[in-house]
Amino acid sequence: MKLTLVCVGKVRTEFHDQAIAHYIERIKRWVRLDVEIIPASDDERESAKLLARFGTDDIVVLLDEVGKNWSTPELAAHIERWQNQSVRNVVFVIGGAYGVTDEVKRRADYVWSFSRLVFPHELVRLLLSEQLYRAYDLIHGGKYHHD
Repeated sequence: MKLTLVCVGKVRTEFHDQAIAHYIERIKRWVRLDVEIIPASDDERESAKLLARFGTDDIVVLLDEVGKNWSTPELAAHIERWQNQSVRNVVFVIGGAYGVTDEVKRRADYVWSFSRLVFPHELVRLLLSEQLYRAYDLIHGGKYHHD
């Protein structure tokens, strides 16, 4: 299985990139994790680029403040289930500053919220990469995650 983070916006700080790269390096013993940045533009262009990025068999997880909250063990359980179902690609989507269109929301298989708080997109990328690492470590019996 491959994981892809598709993010609308731009890279602003080297600090976040370094931290994200740290988790990508740690997670790659278990799974391939790619990050793709789609430049911010108008809603229609962003949506068209996002929708073109999704394969018909991809699992699409949209991060949105109105989504369902998942704990780390719940994320790990989703990942294990997708692996057992032989899902080839899971795409995590972080929309632009104004969210995503209804068409992108309808395409999402899951809508996941870290919090009802709103975070800068670079911070969400970092949190997501860390949580994915934590979930994989949990799946593989590591000690990074403490209940």
